[in-house]
Amino acid sequence: MPAKITLKDPKEFTLIGTPAKRLDTSAKVNGTAQYGIDVRLPGMKIATVAASPVVGGKLASLDDTKAKAIKGVRQIVRLDDAVAVVADHMWAAKQGLKALDIRWDDGPNGTVSTADVVQGLAAAAQTPGVVVRNEGDAAAAVAGAPRKLESEYEVPFLAHATMEPMNCTVHVRPDGCEVWTGSQVLSRVRATAAEVTGLALEKVVVHNHLLGGGFGRRLEFDYVTQAVRIAKQVDGPVKVIWTREEDVQHDFYRPYYYDRVAAGVDARGQPIAWTHRLVGPAIIARWGSRASSTSLPQPRSRIPSSIGARCSASRRGRGQCWTSRRRQPVGAGRCLPAAVAASRFFTAVGAAIWRRSPRWRCRRPARCACTASSARSTAASSSTRTP
Repeated sequence: MPAKITLKDPKEFTLIGTPAKRLDTSAKVNGTAQYGIDVRLPGMKIATVAASPVVGGKLASLDDTKAKAIKGVRQIVRLDDAVAVVADHMWAAKQGLKALDIRWDDGPNGTVSTADVVQGLAAAAQTPGVVVRNEGDAAAAVAGAPRKLESEYEVPFLAHATMEPMNCTVHVRPDGCEVWTGSQVLSRVRATAAEVTGLALEKVVVHNHLLGGGFGRRLEFDYVTQAVRIAKQVDGPVKVIWTREEDVQHDFYRPYYYDRVAAGVDARGQPIAWTHRLVGPAIIARWGSRASSTSLPQPRSRIPSSIGARCSASRRGRGQCWTSRRRQPVGAGRCLPAAVAASRFFTAVGAAIWRRSPRWRCRRPARCACTASSARSTAASSSTRTP
């Protein structure tokens, strides 16, 4: 890297500052744009699927007699954790799926509930966490403040609910595999197809299409893995389409987050210090490592996604971070729970002190402690829950 770089004179710009038209607008408006669900291939069959409603569950028994009698149904594909109905069209596939008599073995997670998840987060927070940021003695300042306010916030599991449900078309042949889908991670799509089929990576071809909504859901490739497993048992290309019910039930949800925020306020009604504990798993840790550790060491990428932004907004503060590894699949979503909780908290503080929205929300308290944890917090002065 040279010590001094000569930048282009703005007078020489040919693209910056000029209007540019989107090349895909017309196709999206007139309906000619091709999404993954629009794929049409000669001899292609349509399949829809029912997977175990419980994470880790298995297929216990199946009676497909009635489903096979439905006109248009061609084949019933059994997997260890799912059943697919292959048909001439989606309607026949859905009717066939409805006619199946399926019994599941829910396994060890059959009785797990949201309450269990929250309880697990609460227990995890009782252990030491990783320090995210430490500036000043926020805890002492809050404890010695003339007035202390504390609230807790919950952000529940949330499905992405993309406009286009999960779908993938696959044609498995002895000498190769082709995949047609919409994905945000093509390399992973190709890798999982190669792994499932046992083919060399260069024998797998992926055709990517426009996404009918991604929002982080199509950073996962579980639907591709499942489609390839089904396609291995089908002669010719097959398009696997999840119903909306299946799409929501088997999403990689935005994680359950739990925040406890506290602030110390001086006699003038100004915040002098605040602490923020964020409860929730680190999504990037799952992508970056398959380690089973229950602790959350550095690097920073293993910290829950929204705590870093909140900590870096303060001059002084201390942050700790915990995570827990639950069996519930979670994924990326367009949300910063810590930022939402902090904003609502300081609005509530202003309302409690002056009975109006505070104008000092844009100012930085002198001390701040930001804690990301996977534990339930206890409110001292007030308790606020946000959906």
